[in-house]
Amino acid sequence: MTRHGAGLLLFAVACGGEPANSGRDQPIVVRGGSFKEGTVPGTPPLTSDEIADGAEPTGSHVTVVDSQNNVLRPGQVGKGLSGRATDDASSVALQLKDQGEGFWVVPLGPADPAVPGELTWSVSLDVAHDVPPGLHTLLLAALDEEGRAGTQFALPVCVRSPIPDNLHACDPSIPPPAAVVSLGWDANIDLDLLVVTPENKFVDPKHPSTSTDGELEDGDGLFDHDGLAHCELTGARRENLVFSSKPKPGVYYVFVNLFDGCGLPATRFDVSVHLAQGDPPEQVEVLHFDGEVLAAQANGGTGLGTYVTEFTIQ
Repeated sequence: MTRHGAGLLLFAVACGGEPANSGRDQPIVVRGGSFKEGTVPGTPPLTSDEIADGAEPTGSHVTVVDSQNNVLRPGQVGKGLSGRATDDASSVALQLKDQGEGFWVVPLGPADPAVPGELTWSVSLDVAHDVPPGLHTLLLAALDEEGRAGTQFALPVCVRSPIPDNLHACDPSIPPPAAVVSLGWDANIDLDLLVVTPENKFVDPKHPSTSTDGELEDGDGLFDHDGLAHCELTGARRENLVFSSKPKPGVYYVFVNLFDGCGLPATRFDVSVHLAQGDPPEQVEVLHFDGEVLAAQANGGTGLGTYVTEFTIQ
């Protein structure tokens, strides 16, 4: 767990498809929160120089933010965030800076017996599928009964790329994986990416490794997760076969298989292949295909599904 004191930066979430004033189409959605249009109240967060010079927050303000990490994933559901604020406040406001049209407000919770003069708060965030990857700032403000706020609190957060890049979008000094085969889709169904390796091994999220002996070695790939497995709404309508090092040479055949339609008629999908190229390496899309599968094609994993493409590693 990481803990951040006043003067740092913070983050937010959203889904889509509802009226703008509901907030459901915003970059972040705070469960149980009220959405307000406009910018989060308060004065700008203290800079590192101001903190070094001894400046302190004024007025009602957030004092501490706790989070497991500062990484958000597009489509993420239920990201937890908690902390404390001064007891002259009644609620906390959150906004992903420079993203969306407003901010979220949630009431403060009970006092923290270990810290006199402060109240606790906690939120659960959902992240939209289309939040731009890279570094962002989540702004927090503590509001009094009149809606007035003092110094804002800011937390830097990294929004991961939908295509795994080892957080390269947030820290370009970290090289991306050597190769990624990615499948994304637009409906809440259990769709699987299936790849046949040069060694004729069939791999998918339910059989996630290209290794032939159970031990990962250079050139092997591994699926990151099983998106919407068994129709459970995990928020991730994308799955990726990731090769940390250059894949073993040969031809790779790519299929898309509808495991379960989950009661829906169809879904559109996209398949892409990404390679690390250049010096320093950057993630480059080298193949891209769009398509559609129908509910009638669901097979529970008994077949290969729809052939999409093939690619060769020299």
